Amino acid sequence: MPCHIGHNAWIGQYCILDSIGGLSIGHNCGIGAQSQLWSHIKYGDTLEGCRFLSEKPLSIGQDVYIGPGCIVYPITAHDKSMAMSGSVVTKDMAPNTVYAGNPAKSISDRIGPQFAPVTIAEKMDKMRQYLAECNADMHQIVLVETVEAIEWNDHRTYFAVHERQYKKTGHPAEVNLMRWFLPEKAKFVPAMRPKSSMMHH
Repeated sequence: MPCHIGHNAWIGQYCILDSIGGLSIGHNCGIGAQSQLWSHIKYGDTLEGCRFLSEKPLSIGQDVYIGPGCIVYPITAHDKSMAMSGSVVTKDMAPNTVYAGNPAKSISDRIGPQFAPVTIAEKMDKMRQYLAECNADMHQIVLVETVEAIEWNDHRTYFAVHERQYKKTGHPAEVNLMRWFLPEKAKFVPAMRPKSSMMHH
């Protein structure tokens, strides 16, 4: 089965990523060191009646964090969910919910979600601060609220803060800024150019 890993993935040392049953890891995900992600079980003697033989997909959404030393079975980890260190995850993880323990259970009622809500205006302010902090080349970098505001025929790099997507140009100023953002400041993935803008090019 295929293994798909999205943009801005961080996978720590000595992890096991089992794709036999299918493994999909979305954009902006982190898998802590020595974690194991399993999508199949196959060993016991079926002639003798062993019932443990299966291949099932393991699907990890966007912005998911699996802490160090976790074991994750074939489940769906919905967007922005999080498993604390040492968790054994046997059931689906709800969106923006934090889990811990063996078996892993939600602890969000005690510690809150992984992500707090942020408005587009707050994101724009934060991005302006970041650009000032790293002395970004403002002749090359353009901040916009949404991908609809990207000017595709412009040579500059556009960052759309709402969707966290950018128009990739490969310009050194863009590359340096993307490196500066990671891992904890901001994660952007390439925006897809709309077909309508290609026709007018």
